[in-house]
Amino acid sequence: MNAIVYSTSGTILAGTDKGVFATYDTGESWKNISSNLPNKNISAITGLLGQNFIAATDSGIFISSNFGTTWQPSA
Repeated sequence: MNAIVYSTSGTILAGTDKGVFATYDTGESWKNISSNLPNKNISAITGLLGQNFIAATDSGIFISSNFGTTWQPSA
């Protein structure tokens, strides 16, 4: 695990060398939510307000505005 972030909604995201994984039940189960990230090696991840997260990869910075369901390159 390279990075971890906890949102106030209870969602936890973990950035690993295999992508971003999320848990919505305090760690009982984890789901890979990095399907549209071009590079799965996550070096850092942070949460912003609401459902917004930022992930840093070897290919650049990506932003999600829906709890990591989709990721877009930063401008």
